[in-house]
Amino acid sequence: MKEKEIELILEQLQQSIQQAQQKVSRLGLVRLGLLLGLIICLLTLLIEKNLIFVLPLLVLALLFGYFITLQDKYKQQLCHQQAKQKIYERIKQAKQAQYIASGVLASEQDAYYIGDLDVVGKDSLYDCLAFSFLQAGQERLKERLCQPLNNQKEILEMQDVFQELGFHKVSVDYLCEEELLDRRQKVRLTKEDLKVLPKMPSYLKLFTAIYPLGLIVCFLCQRFDLTIYLMLASLMMAGLHFRFFFQGYALTSQRVMITSGFDKLCQVVLQTSFKNTYLTTLQKEMASLYAQKRQLNLFDQLLKVRYNPLLLMILDGLFFYDGWLYLILARQKEASYLLTLQDKLADFSALSSLAQWLKIKEQVCYPIFSEQLTALDLKHTLMSSCQAMGADFKFEGGTVVITGSNMAGKTTFMRNIGLNLVLFYCGLPVTAKHFEAPLLKIHTSMRVADRTQEGVSTFYGELLRIKEMVKASETKVPSLYLIDEIFKGTNLKDRIIGAKATIERLNAPYNFLFVSTHDEALTAHESVAIENIHFSEHYENNQIHFDYLPKKGIAQTTNAIYLMKMIGLLE
Repeated sequence: MKEKEIELILEQLQQSIQQAQQKVSRLGLVRLGLLLGLIICLLTLLIEKNLIFVLPLLVLALLFGYFITLQDKYKQQLCHQQAKQKIYERIKQAKQAQYIASGVLASEQDAYYIGDLDVVGKDSLYDCLAFSFLQAGQERLKERLCQPLNNQKEILEMQDVFQELGFHKVSVDYLCEEELLDRRQKVRLTKEDLKVLPKMPSYLKLFTAIYPLGLIVCFLCQRFDLTIYLMLASLMMAGLHFRFFFQGYALTSQRVMITSGFDKLCQVVLQTSFKNTYLTTLQKEMASLYAQKRQLNLFDQLLKVRYNPLLLMILDGLFFYDGWLYLILARQKEASYLLTLQDKLADFSALSSLAQWLKIKEQVCYPIFSEQLTALDLKHTLMSSCQAMGADFKFEGGTVVITGSNMAGKTTFMRNIGLNLVLFYCGLPVTAKHFEAPLLKIHTSMRVADRTQEGVSTFYGELLRIKEMVKASETKVPSLYLIDEIFKGTNLKDRIIGAKATIERLNAPYNFLFVSTHDEALTAHESVAIENIHFSEHYENNQIHFDYLPKKGIAQTTNAIYLMKMIGLLE
């Protein structure tokens, strides 16, 4: 979607918001006028004591109720439009490569490439797509990005999902409803929130079961004196166990409160028509679970009866309402279906967030599976479309050594290949005119840091990563290996020996090995066919310029001396 289209949508939303605000204000004035009319009419009726004022009083009351409902409707529309405006503002910012920091970082359980390729972290792919407001949805989004699919059929199925969901209004409407939920409703539901109600004592169960029968027998036998005594006993029993009932009902009320947001979210999905099989299946599963959720809503209405003390006394006296209600609620057990429903909603939330990628990027294509790694006009995933330079390349497996000047784009090029593969394996389109790739396991050694507390230096940390790569290569699973500035933490002689050994161990026709280096000695290998590409710079008016485009061959220029002079280190 182009930026002009986003701006047009934002203008239309702003107009809608202003119109809704005006309607809400006018309806507020109408309500105030009707309220004043009601007060005047009521006072007149009380003073004049003339029934002729009853009819206008009723009419004004009905009109007042109608305009309250109408104003609430426009308030809801206003909130929805404002939420939609926030989402499209986020999309506009993402198009300009301005991302709101989510604070989500790579964990120790995540593969190394998650941090190396900016899948998560500051200004990462996750930050770009973090539109979900549900905690469970955010976790599911990270899971989809950090654990992409490894099956061609599933990847192609996800491509079909995003082809439908990408520009479907339900993806934005769903996110709007998430934004409008209360803070507690956005927090992930856990098993702790679904505690089983305390077990009812046996004598209380017995009393609950036989009390209505005893009352009926006394009534049929016209022993009204015993009926009164039984009703008093029922009220006494309810009073003595008030604390017990209250604790159990509090658990159910909490369950209802936490999951009340599920209703609105389910309705958004269930009222939508889908063509894609995955989405229709998800919708059917959600419908089945929501049917059970509606029972919980019914229990909530039964609980609200207890808020009326007089009505509760009557119901407890007639058939011991508290006891029967507790038995019904206790049958809910852990209500694990709520956790399953949350997972389905979280999945749709993650899919809706990922679908915004098609609005953020203007030039995208759905990749196809191939034995080659081919791209036409592949742009950097996290840069704005107007700033990113498109790269063309075709690799057929084996080893590629990348040379070039500092800041020329070697690392960015490798990171962009890896990140677009992540998009591919998530089922999303990539930022290119054409893209082909096989299904590959991704391994990286790029942002290697020392771990002082563990006694691991930067060089040893890189060795550990290379060790994992060699071990993975022995499984003969087609893989992508990205190694940036290989063994830069040691001396030249040892670096060359180690780097050549690494290339020899990882080189295979089904692997794609990319190694960036400043060492020309690595551009050739005695037993491995190496493809060389490079990045270069040029100078105009004593200023350095980069085109960030990969070129065949070995780099012939350097810029370290120029950069050291530029910062004043050399004269």
